[in-house]
Amino acid sequence: MANELRHKNTDVVNKLSASEWVDVDTHQFNNQATGDLAYAPSATQISRFPIGANGKILSVASGLPAWVVPGALGASAYVIANDAPAAIKTWATILQTAGFPVWGCDGTADDVQIQAAITAAAAGNGGIVQLSDGRFTLSAPLVLASNVWLRGNGADKDITFYVTPPSPLPRLNNGTVLFIDTAAMNAINIAGELQSAYLSDFSIDFNNGLASTGHGINQTALLNGLGLTQFNFKNILANNVDKDHYSLYMETPCLGRIEDFYSYGGGYIKIVLTDTNGLYGSQFNAGNIQFDNCFAYVTTATMTVPPVMMGWSTASAGILNLMQFNRFQVNATLPAGTDGMQLTHVWYTGFYNLDLEIAGSTKVVALNNSQEVAFFNPLVGGGGEKFEAVSSLVKAYGGRWGLVLYDDNQYSVYDGIYLNSLHAGSSAKPTHSVINSLRSENSGTATILDTTTSIKVTHGLAAVPTRVIITLTTSLGDATEIYVSNKDIDSDGLKFQVDVDLDPGANVSFDWRAQVGEG
Repeated sequence: MANELRHKNTDVVNKLSASEWVDVDTHQFNNQATGDLAYAPSATQISRFPIGANGKILSVASGLPAWVVPGALGASAYVIANDAPAAIKTWATILQTAGFPVWGCDGTADDVQIQAAITAAAAGNGGIVQLSDGRFTLSAPLVLASNVWLRGNGADKDITFYVTPPSPLPRLNNGTVLFIDTAAMNAINIAGELQSAYLSDFSIDFNNGLASTGHGINQTALLNGLGLTQFNFKNILANNVDKDHYSLYMETPCLGRIEDFYSYGGGYIKIVLTDTNGLYGSQFNAGNIQFDNCFAYVTTATMTVPPVMMGWSTASAGILNLMQFNRFQVNATLPAGTDGMQLTHVWYTGFYNLDLEIAGSTKVVALNNSQEVAFFNPLVGGGGEKFEAVSSLVKAYGGRWGLVLYDDNQYSVYDGIYLNSLHAGSSAKPTHSVINSLRSENSGTATILDTTTSIKVTHGLAAVPTRVIITLTTSLGDATEIYVSNKDIDSDGLKFQVDVDLDPGANVSFDWRAQVGEG
């Protein structure tokens, strides 16, 4: 049979000796050539694997060795971290030997190698620049190019924190970290007018905020251009950005998607229209952007800007419109007078499953000259399934109406919309408006114990209930009546009291539902 390992002496029974068995010139393959390999195609067979052509590398196909062209590996260029696993470094060396675009880093100024890979991919009409597991130390910002995808090593890796990890840990898992240890430096710059830019699967770590004026991803627009179109940022963590600087800052972006983006431990998310770069009068301006499962978490109460800012301060810059937020979360403790989310000149925007946990701010959401901003099933407060914001859920200014609430499944808000503006017909609106058609309600169970005649129930609402409904789940025993005796028994707005007229002689259990407002 061809290509099988055999002994050169065919008269094995009569002539095979120990010296012949160990002799290097006594075994061979049929059709043997220099460089051939031996492999096991089955459990009982040793066969010849012919040497591959120049430029090919050894891979596996259907459980057997195979020679493949490096370009089939899924990226245009590879950049290997200094602390990457040994197996990855070995594999990268093989690629380099084969002439494939691979850059190895030494842990110092790794931006040089990454930028060279981006430039090479862009010169080839675009492609993927694949970063390995490990830490890449940047001494200068990376500059993204059109049609280039800068990709880390997967969302299934555990994050490597090079400083004290935050608590609780973010929900993002990555093996690739861009490490910034230089003040006044951004991690990634997107400058000029780019098409089809992609970023995914890596963390940005600012070394506990030492980069005091640096931003995570910083996109500045080309004069009179949209700046960035058809972009996709996915599975990115910006960690330890300085409290008053950006995890994500973008000027006049259009037609893009931001998915699984996390701003953690400081820094904020800002999408803006600049005074000079916006397309004033254009039907597009900036917008058509979709946010999916994004999260902004601020760990310091000294932050003086909203964790999320959208729009710009002057109408001459145009309008930020057609934005869609799916599962957008903000968790922050802020000083008095700082908004949780600020929207300015934002039109036709929808928030789906917005979850705001804001403590210490004057306003949870502030709207300025915005129109048709809708919130679907929002949650506001410190968690749970109800609003916990009393007064100023939304504060609206200017000549545009800005809020629509859709809340079929969750509880709504009491005394929560603050308006200081003029109607389109110039009739004055009240400075403080209570919307009674919105409700804040909660429910639960309670038990009046045997030998007692009352119980205080903590309702968890934002204010004293307007009504409380009691439904018995057991008999009254010896009692004849059960009723709500006081809706604010401790004068702190936290508890109501339920009484029975006589000692029931047994436990009396009931369901309760408390509601603020009418509706």
